[in-house]
Amino acid sequence: MPGTQLPVAPWFPQYFLPIGPCGNIGDRDHYRVLCHARCAMNPGTDLGADRGPPLCEIIHVEGHACMTLRELLAPEVHTVFVGINPSLASVQAGHYYQGRLGRQIWRCLKQAGIGQLASRDRGQEDLTLFRQGFGFMDLVRRPSISARDLAPREWTEGPISLVQRLQQLPHQPCIVFTYKSVADRAEAILRQQGFATFTLGCTHRQFRVERFQALAQWLAAHNLPVPLPGTGNRLQTTARQDACRAQHTD
Repeated sequence: MPGTQLPVAPWFPQYFLPIGPCGNIGDRDHYRVLCHARCAMNPGTDLGADRGPPLCEIIHVEGHACMTLRELLAPEVHTVFVGINPSLASVQAGHYYQGRLGRQIWRCLKQAGIGQLASRDRGQEDLTLFRQGFGFMDLVRRPSISARDLAPREWTEGPISLVQRLQQLPHQPCIVFTYKSVADRAEAILRQQGFATFTLGCTHRQFRVERFQALAQWLAAHNLPVPLPGTGNRLQTTARQDACRAQHTD
């Protein structure tokens, strides 16, 4: 029945159950994404732990509860990767960019020398980079099978919501759009607010390493903070770096 709240039980056997407004499984207009309760992350959970819990939380969209990825934002973050919306594969895994296309991002970041990723970080690359000053969020928080399932209103309201969420930080981090479709809708409004932006984009469902190498040069040109080895979230900064970040010249 419409509006019926389905329970999210521990170790729910079906991680993802698309439910239409009339309760029809497979209706692509509305989704209620269910996941096992282990994904429900308490606000006080330590993201600095070596093997943190899946980064999921329950939000309400148009009166319906759904499981989605928790945004990785903190005052120490200097660069934020912004995607379209969480894929079901990523919500199931409890970490960003865990689908077939999304996993290319981690490979390209490693090849371009952005951040410090090791083989043991597979499946939780977002947490590793978060401890190095990189944040993660999406234009639209509601997960779906495909970005094509997003409603026009979600694409329209997404940029405004994105700015509001980013403004909760004490400073303006650099913004990296992982997909051109996000940049097309959000880049103008973010630049009007003073954010520096960079777009990766993918061609024929392939991310090009060259764009990530260009990103590495762009980040270096902005003199962003450099992670200190073995210091968790502590970041090494200089007065020149702080001034550059405050100005956000592109």
